[in-house]
Amino acid sequence: MAITLRLAMLPVLPIPVPVCHDEFSYLLGSDTFASGRVTNPAHPMWVHFETFHVNQQPTYCSKYPPAQALFLAAGQAFFGHPWFGVCLSMGLMFAALCWMLLAWVEPVPALLTSVLCLLGWAFTGTWINSYWGGAVAAAGGALLVGAIPRIITAPGAASVLSAAFGVVLLANSRPYEGLLTVIAAGLVFAWRWRSKGIPSASVLVRTALPFLAILLPAFAAMGYYNYRTTKNPVLMPYVVNQRTYTASPFFYVLPPVPAPAYRHEVIRKYWVDWVVPFYLKARADPRVAITKSAKIMWRFYFLTPILPALLIGLLFGARRDVGAALAIAAGPVLGLLPAESALPHYLAPAFGAFVLIVGLGMQALWRWQYKNVRAGAVLSVAVLWISLGFCAHQIVVEMFLMKHTDAPIATKPLLTEQLQKQPGMHLVIVRYGANHKIDHEWVYNRADIDASRIVWAQDMGAAKNQELLDYYRDRKFWLLQPDIDPLAIVPYTEP
Repeated sequence: MAITLRLAMLPVLPIPVPVCHDEFSYLLGSDTFASGRVTNPAHPMWVHFETFHVNQQPTYCSKYPPAQALFLAAGQAFFGHPWFGVCLSMGLMFAALCWMLLAWVEPVPALLTSVLCLLGWAFTGTWINSYWGGAVAAAGGALLVGAIPRIITAPGAASVLSAAFGVVLLANSRPYEGLLTVIAAGLVFAWRWRSKGIPSASVLVRTALPFLAILLPAFAAMGYYNYRTTKNPVLMPYVVNQRTYTASPFFYVLPPVPAPAYRHEVIRKYWVDWVVPFYLKARADPRVAITKSAKIMWRFYFLTPILPALLIGLLFGARRDVGAALAIAAGPVLGLLPAESALPHYLAPAFGAFVLIVGLGMQALWRWQYKNVRAGAVLSVAVLWISLGFCAHQIVVEMFLMKHTDAPIATKPLLTEQLQKQPGMHLVIVRYGANHKIDHEWVYNRADIDASRIVWAQDMGAAKNQELLDYYRDRKFWLLQPDIDPLAIVPYTEP
């Protein structure tokens, strides 16, 4: 229902335009999968196409795990645009959250909590209005959390398969935080199951077999994906990219590393001049990184319609269940403390645990009586109305931001449309100025570069550019200087 409403709002909240580095990398993965390929061969002119979060060697692919790109590819292949894949992932997340809640709380509080989640994330925010992802990992975490009481109460194939599917989603969306979530959830599961007595051998077999029936083929497929993209079944594309481009570790507790050799100044500036200072500040004073990440998480997860019910859950929810939710969330939360920075989707595997506390809060509120009057039911409805007002405010803000974005890269679709109206094939050489915003990158290409009508390349100077011009003799050559005018292209005429 929420996704249908979001689609109905397209006239005022249009399909989002990608602006961040990460989004373009996920879209490359989408284009690759939608084209029927696992990865793409390295291009002979790959040095001209180097960009952020994309591997050029040993194959041309996104560095990110494949789950988010697979959803985007479904949207691209079946509905004509990757954003519809975002909608599919959000629909899966909301369904998984509702299913999870029904295992822990009564139906009415589960429904009310689901509505709160819809009001908080179905219409605004980066999970629905970007290509970054978050919903896939959140769905995986919710399936895992929802399976715990079901398996303990009545072990069955459906619950076990749901848990296994959740693990697969986590492993292929947020592997690190997902692993910590799985470990924490596994400990909670073992503790609660053990408290009911040692399960029989037949119950263990009935539980383990469906679980392994999903996990073993899934992990084999992951190894195959790694082999196709990196030529090594146990080497992830993400690790290859980190080794190739990064000039500092992601965790500030790790020692410094030497900067690699860069072929493009814009890439060096990003990794050395922009990212390394975050690492050094965090290493000098970890409170800087922790405070920064905590503020980001607070705004995204908790300064939302779920906050009142979350506080009620922490104070008045069933202690045992609140403790279980906190224990599960603690895994990824603690795992991100040594990170030099953290974005909201990093913590997506724990979203189900957060929502569980909200559900327990709504249940406590719904049950509350004052002088034999169901005052809690009235307050529950009041919470929904307040949340509806918050949602309406956020929609207005999002409409304004979409309409008045100051990101020059947001004009790339207009420039692309301008070029597509001209006949023939095009090569656009991008030359950045000294005032270039390092987080706005123009050089991103489709999966099949040579078949693309428009190819984007880094400016490498007249001599190096000439080898690219010789390779693309049948194309029109253009020069774009986006820091002067992002919509002005002129014929490339340098010898």
